Amino acid sequence: MTFMNLIQYLRLISIGGAFLVGFWLPIRLIGFEPPMGLEILFDLIVSFVSVINIYLYFHTTEKSPKNWRTWNNISLLLDVTCLLPLSLFVFLVFDQTMEWLLLLNLLTARHIRHIRPFLDYFDSLQPITYRLVPI
Repeated sequence: MTFMNLIQYLRLISIGGAFLVGFWLPIRLIGFEPPMGLEILFDLIVSFVSVINIYLYFHTTEKSPKNWRTWNNISLLLDVTCLLPLSLFVFLVFDQTMEWLLLLNLLTARHIRHIRPFLDYFDSLQPITYRLVPI
């Protein structure tokens, strides 16, 4: 039995965050009004997952974050956009929520595509597991 390394744990958190966004945002957008504390917690979780995604980008591509040209990547810029806790900012400044800002958090859901390469790390998975995962 092999244990997961740090990158695999971070990838698991990234995929879990993408599933959370895919579950939470549709519920939120159809009219569910959570307490503001829960809304801010969700926003902070998305920001935390975005930090992990930025770290994984630089680790897997072996590019330097100190080079400004490295930051000229659409995927990285989308993660930086998700990094900003916009719901918290709008609530603190305007004392209200703006549901359309939640749509920016959907950018986090695009990391679900990393589930198949994540499963490739595990030799002991049954073939049926791969059939359950979209291509």
